[in-house]
Amino acid sequence: MRLIYTFILSFFIISLQAQIPTSGNVLWLKADAAVYTDAAATTLATGGQTVAQWNDQSGNTAHAICTPVGYRPTFVTNAINGNPVLRFTNNFLQTPNIDLS
Repeated sequence: MRLIYTFILSFFIISLQAQIPTSGNVLWLKADAAVYTDAAATTLATGGQTVAQWNDQSGNTAHAICTPVGYRPTFVTNAINGNPVLRFTNNFLQTPNIDLS
């Protein structure tokens, strides 16, 4: 019985670690890639800085931007399993119109 539980748990863990598909995405925002503090996308964000532009990794250039300085999310390093996140608290980013049909 213990072997069955171990197998089920192992299968569940492997399923959780499945890779995100990289083709066919309309928008793909990764907190560990192309997160910038300036609208010109020249300065990569580091811990505690606000984010002006978050570049789309899908290849569709649907970059998320925030022009008003007071509304930008904060870049946080090592937030989830050692990975960075963007923290939104009354903040926003805008993307161009995206056709989801």
